[in-house]
Amino acid sequence: MKTISNIRSLNRKHRGISPILATIILIVITVVVGAMLYGFVTGFFSSTATSMNANVETSLVIPSGSTAATWSVTIKNAGTVGIKSMTVDLYSGNTLLSSISYSPASPLAPSQEVTISQVGSAVSPSGASLLTPNQALNSTSIIAGQSYSYQIILNFANGASKTITGSVTASSF
Repeated sequence: MKTISNIRSLNRKHRGISPILATIILIVITVVVGAMLYGFVTGFFSSTATSMNANVETSLVIPSGSTAATWSVTIKNAGTVGIKSMTVDLYSGNTLLSSISYSPASPLAPSQEVTISQVGSAVSPSGASLLTPNQALNSTSIIAGQSYSYQIILNFANGASKTITGSVTASSF
């Protein structure tokens, strides 16, 4: 009997941690590993995400003493995908006043910008073309103080497209 009692006292001395403490340690380890895995996966997917966005600024001006109106559209690529081509349309109500197509030699990279202008019937930059031939912007088609709507269609290098609409008020100086 003495040997059984010695074995029991020996077992009490080398017991280990309690089941409750072991459970708490396993839960903490699982939560830490899960948080690390979540951080890795979300960081991985956010770095590979693409966005297709652009910032647009427009102006429509009739210089004093001139009959030709100047329409300028500045497009800045605010996304992560290059802009392959764009079409810029100006409307008075439902009437198309001007339609300009522009395809740069290489896609407009993120954070790059381009200004497309029409003065009378001349367009710039190089590579831009007027899709409404013989349609000049002048003081008879553009009236200072009147609001005109525009539509910009952006075609991205990944095959997607986006339409941006807005309005611009003509001014004279």
